[in-house]
Amino acid sequence: MDTITKGVETLLTRVPSGKKRRSKLNLTCLTMTDVNDENNNNYHEHRRKTSASSVVSFLSRTLSGRSSISDMSIQDKDSVVTPMDSPRVSSPAIEEDNHLQPPHSNKIMTPPPSAPVSPVTRPMVDIEDQPIHPHSTQNTPPPPAQPLDNYIIGETLGTGQFGRVHLAQSKADQQFYAIKTLDKHDVVRLRQTQHINNEQAILNKISHPFLVNLVDSFQDDSHLFFVMEYVQGGELFRILRKQKRFTEKTTKFYAAEVILALEYLHERDIAYRDLKPENILLDVDGHVKLVDFGFAKKVPDLTWTVCGTPDYFAPEIIKSKGYSKSVDWWGLGVLIYEMLVGKSPFTDKNPVDMYQKILDCRVPWPEHISPVAKDLLLGLLTPDLSRRYGNMKDGSRDIKEHPFFEGIDFEKISRREVTPPFRPNVNGEGDSTCFESYEEPDVPYGVHMADPYRSQFPNFSK
Repeated sequence: MDTITKGVETLLTRVPSGKKRRSKLNLTCLTMTDVNDENNNNYHEHRRKTSASSVVSFLSRTLSGRSSISDMSIQDKDSVVTPMDSPRVSSPAIEEDNHLQPPHSNKIMTPPPSAPVSPVTRPMVDIEDQPIHPHSTQNTPPPPAQPLDNYIIGETLGTGQFGRVHLAQSKADQQFYAIKTLDKHDVVRLRQTQHINNEQAILNKISHPFLVNLVDSFQDDSHLFFVMEYVQGGELFRILRKQKRFTEKTTKFYAAEVILALEYLHERDIAYRDLKPENILLDVDGHVKLVDFGFAKKVPDLTWTVCGTPDYFAPEIIKSKGYSKSVDWWGLGVLIYEMLVGKSPFTDKNPVDMYQKILDCRVPWPEHISPVAKDLLLGLLTPDLSRRYGNMKDGSRDIKEHPFFEGIDFEKISRREVTPPFRPNVNGEGDSTCFESYEEPDVPYGVHMADPYRSQFPNFSK
């Protein structure tokens, strides 16, 4: 235990402004509220109110007593990023890792926290607001039209540290969309410029029935905007919380659709890296949509970034020896377990103990878990990459052909021909009752002001 304590400092606990568990990137370490509660209601309530910021140092070898720990340099403690789509804590990325970049690189990805003051808090005075002499012949041209003007911005569906998601309606086709807004000043200050540009690049390249679709992306003088398809049914986490746990039949269905989504990403060398019920939305018919690609990255072989949700970390992430897309199959194992049991297999009020449980693969097995389900989970939740399902020569076939999925026709699943176990109760295309309510922002979008950051987001249209 002393060895682990030297390697893992603490994960800072922050209370989010919203009511959801957050995820996003940065560097600090772990202190979590007690989630080791026998009552599932209390367990989920703890996870909803806890927000971890980052990991200061992590393990470079297996923690069997033979390791020495090398610390990483620490970023500004205030550099904490929280994404907007999810109530659970996701640990920050320790560093951005380019192809085969070693974990101790000192590369600076974006300007430090000394970036210019946000134009939202210190706007330029518009010339139209200045008094004009009655005899002046000055004519002020109207501000140029913006892409945002094509949408009617509605209520907030979710919040994060530097942005939120709004329900919006297009003035052109009257369709409803979800618009994710990000404050550019905060993105730059928190050194997330490359991650946001990377998220946009990946979303532009993917299209799959079980992945959320990007419709457009643009920027104004203060914010970035992702226009996404509106997924009305809310989070899978919301249903799991109400049901306490799912039956094997229900779990098989959701796991099957998630497997096909991960398969599609991995075929394109994309690691998702933040699988959890909060990042799985249900469409109006009840089919899954993976959302929040802030951690997704093209990984042809290895990467080193420490990111994701702590209790979904694969052992190789904690060891910081480099990892591959196989972390998503570990995450699938944690997800299936959570659906069957109602909580993650790796929970502890002491984060160091939680990491040790992950490294040791100490999984509690409730009596109601069937032998066939346990066998599947043992094949997914193994630190031995040569034996982990999904990472062997037959790839995801080892998972899809496992006896646990007997009776599941993956071809029909891919064509959305299997009836989902739950159909969201929605009333109309613009219904948002499956999402929580939030206070609306007091800073309007589309205000013309000084913009020192526009050039850092070149692929977001003007």
